[in-house]
Amino acid sequence: IIFNACFLVYSLIQISEMRSVLGDGVAEGSSQTVPVQVLTGAIPIVIAIAELSFVALGWKLWKEFGWQIYKKIGADRSLKRCYLHYQIYVALLKFDFFIFIAYCIQLVLVVKQIGTAERWITIISAPFSLLILLFAWYSVRKELKYGMLLFLVGLTGAMVYFVYKLFRIWQLKDTLYKEVYKSLTVFSTLSMLLLLITAVMTIQCMLNFDRGLKH
Repeated sequence: IIFNACFLVYSLIQISEMRSVLGDGVAEGSSQTVPVQVLTGAIPIVIAIAELSFVALGWKLWKEFGWQIYKKIGADRSLKRCYLHYQIYVALLKFDFFIFIAYCIQLVLVVKQIGTAERWITIISAPFSLLILLFAWYSVRKELKYGMLLFLVGLTGAMVYFVYKLFRIWQLKDTLYKEVYKSLTVFSTLSMLLLLITAVMTIQCMLNFDRGLKH
């Protein structure tokens, strides 16, 4: 539900960006028949309708998961809380990967004037980030404290990177990032917020070690 809500915000931001590049009408000499303002206006409407259905379905799923967890964990409230923290943590790792990959794709494909060195660093960092996230998942499954601590160091490095990129985006928002600085700003801010939440949940999962959840 939260994930789709983020898409809704992003689609609203893209309206002004797309119209600034494509204009408000129909591109001359193309096969386009529907005006740009109609297309860009329809996207958030569709996502908003989907969001309403996700809220209704999410509530039903929430109740169903409660019963499934009871059958798997039992009535131990402390263990159920640890299991909830673990599930949230795994979900956050998936979101971290999506946000970072989406950010890298925008930098590489949309910002054409990006430097060669930075372009290759961005491309290489994508699969590298997947390995780090898989290591974090393995560490929480096996309750490896050193692995979780190393992941916290990686999260700190990622936070520094996004802070730097956000500074650069706003520094060059009238030149290099003129057409996409709004969407990249949203992605950077979301990424930093997600990294902060992931760090908090990493510490919380570490505190849950040796309480029986591993078994």
